[in-house]
Amino acid sequence: MKAAIAALAVGWLVWVGGAAILGVAAAHDSANLNSATACPIPNHPKHYGIASWQWWPPGEVCAGPKGHVFSRPQSWRSKIAIGLGVGLVVLPTGTAILGRRMRNRAETRSGSMDLEDIVHLVDEDAGRATGPQS
Repeated sequence: MKAAIAALAVGWLVWVGGAAILGVAAAHDSANLNSATACPIPNHPKHYGIASWQWWPPGEVCAGPKGHVFSRPQSWRSKIAIGLGVGLVVLPTGTAILGRRMRNRAETRSGSMDLEDIVHLVDEDAGRATGPQS
């Protein structure tokens, strides 16, 4: 039980970190897009393209007047977005299952459960996993 709690805690931290990273990157592109509709063309400091927003991967695209794309968001944004979507399903489901399992255990032992019961259950499970302690 203690390992499941630790795994969920780490999962939530990774999910929040990924959301923050993707959010900052998208906000940066959005700020650039809103401040000007022109974007610098790489390796041509005096030439500018037309900036637009793309949803997959999320971010700013810079295209020339003839439609040639000079820069687009990096593909890692798609991978993080997929991970966030999967985590948005798996983490709440795992948290609910673990919470229900702990509540059912406490109810069968004492009839009701509070925070002290949860801590006691986790400590008991940890003792069972490691064996008797001297």
